[in-house]
Amino acid sequence: MVFSLERGNMENPVYMDNRTQEQTAAIVGGKGEEASRTTAIRTGTNYHVDTNNIEMFVGATDIDTTAGLNTRGDEKLAEVEAVKEFNFNVLQVPSCMYGTHYFLGDKVTAINPYNDTAYTVKIQAVSVSLNNNGDEKIAVEMSEPL
Repeated sequence: MVFSLERGNMENPVYMDNRTQEQTAAIVGGKGEEASRTTAIRTGTNYHVDTNNIEMFVGATDIDTTAGLNTRGDEKLAEVEAVKEFNFNVLQVPSCMYGTHYFLGDKVTAINPYNDTAYTVKIQAVSVSLNNNGDEKIAVEMSEPL
């Protein structure tokens, strides 16, 4: 199942790319002083030497192994990655009906109209309600991209 504006089964898409806290390279300082201090340099998944090189220092004086320094640096970089979110409302149309074409737990594709990126997401929750007129409303919640 594919959700997109072109298929008419998506409305109100919202895309956020928040980079205000982003840092992409970590210099990790371990035990020791000056020239005898152990250090490691780690780069995040979003690091690029020419276009996305934002450094941070990570104090790790409690660690004395290279593997430990690497882990600490990777953990800190994961905390300050850019935050990207894509949300939308699912429309029930004849070619895309809950309970017929897709179900709770299914993995589906969502097309971000802002950058034409296809995301695989999972149907996390579905709410079915009726109003006083007996009209059915179905609200679908998706996971973060897998």
